[in-house]
Formats: sequence, structure tokens, C-alpha cells
Amino acid sequence: MEWTRCAAAPWRRPNSLAADPNAGRQFLAVTELTLALGLIGYLAQVHPTMITKLSAMGWDVEPLALPTRYDGHLVVPIYMEWKPGTADATRRAFGLKGTAYDLLPHSMPAQWGEPLRYAS
Repeated sequence: MEWTRCAAAPWRRPNSLAADPNAGRQFLAVTELTLALGLIGYLAQVHPTMITKLSAMGWDVEPLALPTRYDGHLVVPIYMEWKPGTADATRRAFGLKGTAYDLLPHSMPAQWGEPLRYAS
């Protein structure tokens, strides 16, 4: 499973203090799908500050080595294991309700004035 750069914009990077609800929905989606996929955890390389953030989201996080530099940025390999309270802790961390798949009115695309017509 490839799960990269859930937050690539500078204000969403791991050193940001902002709780971005879009990144929160991505984290919540992974949390909700973990058991459905028959998984209990993930191996990942993350910025060291993500260890604390993932722990706050209810994951049991174990660093597998000391941090190192990759492309000028610190990364650390981790094993993050799902726990029964992970989804609820993730919702609390990001102020979310429901599932990651609930559509919010402001996130819906604008309605088209006319039906779409496709070239044939």
C-alpha cells in the first residue's frame, strides 16, 4: 500500500500545528480501512514529529531506527499498529464526526446548469 504525502502543502507538513480536516479525513480513512483490508499495522517512513502525532491519533507507534536524512529532510522508519480506539482518537485529534466518507455540503462539486454533453 502506498500512502505518501497526505499533507504536501507547507502548512500541512508534520511540523505544522494546524489540524487540517482534509488530512484528518485521510488519516481517518486509513484507520477505518485497516481492519477491512485484514491489516493490523503499517511500516512507514515519516518525519520524526509524526511519531507523537500518530500516537495522539491512537496508533501504537514503534520507531525501528534512529532518524536519518533523506533528500535533506529527517525521516524515521516506524511500525504503527492499529488499536481499537484509533478511529475515535483520530476523530478527536482533527475535530471530525462520522466516517471519512461522509460528504460535507461545502465539499460537493457545484451543480452544472446544463447536462454534460460528450463528443461522439
